[in-house]
Amino acid sequence: EINGRKIFCQGANWVPADSIPARVSKDKYERLLTEALNLNYNMLRVWGGGIYENPLFYSLCDEKGIMLFHDFMFACEMYPDDDPVFLKSVEDEAVKVLHRLRNHPSIMLWTGGNEFEEGWPDIWHKCTDRFYIEKISRGVLPRAVRKLDPDRAYRSCSPTGGPHPRSEFYGDSHTPTPNATQREILDYKTYARDVTRFISEFYYMTSCPSLETIREYLDSDPDRQSRAWLHHTNVQHSNINPPLNALYKNPDNLPLDEYIEASQVLHGETVKFIYDHYRRRLDTCGGALLWMFNDCWGTVGWTPIDYCLRRKALFYYIKRALAPVSLVFREEEGGLSIWVVNTSRDRVSGTLHSGRYKWRGEVVQKEKARRIDVAAGSSQQVARVHTGLGYLWNQIGSFYYATVVSKRGETICEGRHLFTSFRGLACVEHSLSPEYYRGITLPAARLATGIRRLGASRYEVTVKSDVLALAVKLSLPDRAVPEDNYFDIFPGTSKTVKVKTGDARTLTSKDIRTEAFNRYISPENELVCRYSDGFKERTR
Repeated sequence: EINGRKIFCQGANWVPADSIPARVSKDKYERLLTEALNLNYNMLRVWGGGIYENPLFYSLCDEKGIMLFHDFMFACEMYPDDDPVFLKSVEDEAVKVLHRLRNHPSIMLWTGGNEFEEGWPDIWHKCTDRFYIEKISRGVLPRAVRKLDPDRAYRSCSPTGGPHPRSEFYGDSHTPTPNATQREILDYKTYARDVTRFISEFYYMTSCPSLETIREYLDSDPDRQSRAWLHHTNVQHSNINPPLNALYKNPDNLPLDEYIEASQVLHGETVKFIYDHYRRRLDTCGGALLWMFNDCWGTVGWTPIDYCLRRKALFYYIKRALAPVSLVFREEEGGLSIWVVNTSRDRVSGTLHSGRYKWRGEVVQKEKARRIDVAAGSSQQVARVHTGLGYLWNQIGSFYYATVVSKRGETICEGRHLFTSFRGLACVEHSLSPEYYRGITLPAARLATGIRRLGASRYEVTVKSDVLALAVKLSLPDRAVPEDNYFDIFPGTSKTVKVKTGDARTLTSKDIRTEAFNRYISPENELVCRYSDGFKERTR
């Protein structure tokens, strides 16, 4: 709680912003921490495998109201706590760190470091005769905190608590791994079984940065089999290719543009699902922190912002998932429950409209409108609907949509649920002959795009679609930043997005390219339409 108000801690893990820390400028710190606020983050975890940061970092977090979950710099290893000289150096380090940082209000708590408790005796230190950091994490460090920063909490490690450091029932936890096989681990929906009290580090897969960023750090045309590409890919391909194959298509057969877009969109879909799960459990879960927020070099990685500070698709999925008011679907026996999560200060009242629809908007299952009222700082189930499994054609031929509308007719929150994976939508593994799927699979989207100037460097872009358009991407000139991107458009409706150009240049319809992810899923070639007056169409 802060000032008597319960806070859900939502954010990510902070790592050094460059492998050479001296290269991190004041502008980079400012831009990264501003983007953290744009993501609706309120907490960053300073990871114990990194560094005690530049004083500017802490001052900016104080100024912006970003809470810090702060590790001491010990991680994933045993340390020689039987050496008196080493123990004295640790004590000196802790004293200096606490003297320097204890007056920063952004720091919420200290921990002894990262993941060394689970490393002994179960994982990488099974052969050691004892816990070679215990005198530090449960002796030197807590004594220093009690003496020099007594009003702040201290925990011996992250994660820690319960019969095992990753216990779901006590303390904090890191990525749950309840499954033994690679196929089971690739099912990101196992997160929905997790009852963790506070997840201080989680992830599912990695994604590529934009092609522009890749070309900057490779300094050559990208080749996914080259040594340079693999060198700039976290854990090489193991965190990107298996999820792509499980949820979409064989990555080896994808052209580069589809490989990049598919990795980014699937990364967004899966991480949003996980954030949704933890936020829905506001009463029993105190926070969720993604691994990780920022990159220290150019790489295929876990972050929503790449090394060159370009936003990935994940950025926008997270921003929507962590909005003050969000709509969450939960799969249950026989159907779906619909939840409204309200982390704002105000009560939310409105009308829930929901139903099951085909891709072009034909009604499959129309639900009644329901009045809802959700208290501030709460998560509430507002409906439960029967969907069942039904026929295969229902699974790949329809989706569920829900929206909450205010008394003034404004959309408060909205969302959709797909009844199969993107791999299922693409009919990669046919359980029947291909002709059975014709006419029911996700069609290509016809998009019509318009632009209106609002003022100096400010514009409004509107996109219409005739079908459910998934992950619609606005490609804009450099320095033009949309408030939303990779968004869905529901059949026969439009989406309006504000854009800031960052300079005095004029933005026109010719500068904007729109495309839906349908173009990769659908066998047809997508039609991209633009307009300046009256939605005049032009086919690409």
